Amino acid sequence: MEEATKRAEDALKGSTNKRFLTLPVGDSRDDDPPVRLRDEKGSNYYFQGQDDNCVMGGLANAVFWFMGPDESDMLLKDFAPSINEFWFRFVKQVNASLKNYVLVKTSCLDILKMDDSTPVVIQLRSKDKSETHSICIFDGCIYDSSSKFVLLKTNETLNWCCGAFGFERHLRLYRLMDQKKDMKEEPQKKKSRGIPSI
Repeated sequence: MEEATKRAEDALKGSTNKRFLTLPVGDSRDDDPPVRLRDEKGSNYYFQGQDDNCVMGGLANAVFWFMGPDESDMLLKDFAPSINEFWFRFVKQVNASLKNYVLVKTSCLDILKMDDSTPVVIQLRSKDKSETHSICIFDGCIYDSSSKFVLLKTNETLNWCCGAFGFERHLRLYRLMDQKKDMKEEPQKKKSRGIPSI
């Protein structure tokens, strides 16, 4: 504990030689969720098992219901998460895999009340300040690739997803949007307001 405290204090003072290693988002649970948290859709398409791939895995499960198995497989193909520029690489992989869609950073106050008509990837923070797990919400469900089952979109489920300490808040949000339909068109130029002719 003393070493951890010293490293944190050194980092705050600007010392860069003893910083903590930044970990990518990964697995939070290794047990099955209680039956009361499971949605009637049944099993997830993708279960990450021992692979720390919750960011892409949760999205792949939602995309399975949104588009189908081929698109889910495209997301998972050759995705090797890296600590360096993790979120940038994730967005790049999604945008390259789903040609007509783009992942857009977004925000909201309450993830349980936000529009989930398209998949939304959500980085979670648990009450112990851990920020290493991510889920996806879509169409009233939570897709957590560390669960073998599609889950109900409830606060109790968010607590389960975050492990023993429970859910505190969300951090990053990325929404999958149709490039043609969902993306806002560029605003049109306003006509000049000249003096009307008499």
